[in-house]
This record gives sequence, C-alpha cells and structure tokens, in this order.
Amino acid sequence: RGNQYTLAKKSGGAGDKGRDVCAYIDLSEDKYDLYQCKHYKNALTYSDINIEFGKLIYYSFSKAISVPLKYYLVAPLGVSPSLLDLIKDKGKLLKAKLKNDWATKIHNRIIEKINTSYRRFIRVF
Repeated sequence: RGNQYTLAKKSGGAGDKGRDVCAYIDLSEDKYDLYQCKHYKNALTYSDINIEFGKLIYYSFSKAISVPLKYYLVAPLGVSPSLLDLIKDKGKLLKAKLKNDWATKIHNRIIEKINTSYRRFIRVF
C-alpha cells in the first residue's frame, strides 16, 4: 500500500488474537490497520469468518489488543454473496448476526482456543 504505513508486522498463527497482519500508521500510538487473510477453496462465508470477527471483539474489549483503524478481509476468492449482504450497510446486519450468535457459536470457540493454548503451554513449560 505504498508508503502509507511505517511498519507492517505479520503475526498470523496460533495466539495471534485474530491479527494476521498489523500495518502501523503510527507505531508509538498503536494506530494500525488490520488485515485478516484467508485462503480457502471457495469464497468466504459468514461461518468461515465469524470467529475472526469474534476474536477482534473479544481481544479489543478485554484490552489485549487495541482497536484497529480499519479492518480488511483478504481473500483471493472473495466473499460469498450472503457474507457480502451482511457486510453492506456499514455492517449493521453483520453486527446483529454476531450479537445473536455470540453466546452459542462464537464466544465458546474463542475460550476453547485460549484454554487449548494454555494447556499446551503448561505441558511445554
């Protein structure tokens, strides 16, 4: 993206808190754009990506990460028509769906991943 950023840091993988690439506009003030990258066989669907939105919400709310200025989905095959419908209108439909699915489909998956990572750490330690 040209020289728009002072630093771009790749952090994808286990424990990334939903951050694949943080592109810093101002590192000292923790101002960055977040790039979430997914390369699947098909266009992204809501069920493919809802956990990533959930991690952004969970970790920024708990102050483990700061809120990015912009959030980009990078997907070579694009997004499905139904996901696009959720994202349009400034994400109002997406926000409502995430809120509706939080307790049943998202929160427990995040906590499960945290607990699994913690158990792995304890075994290694």
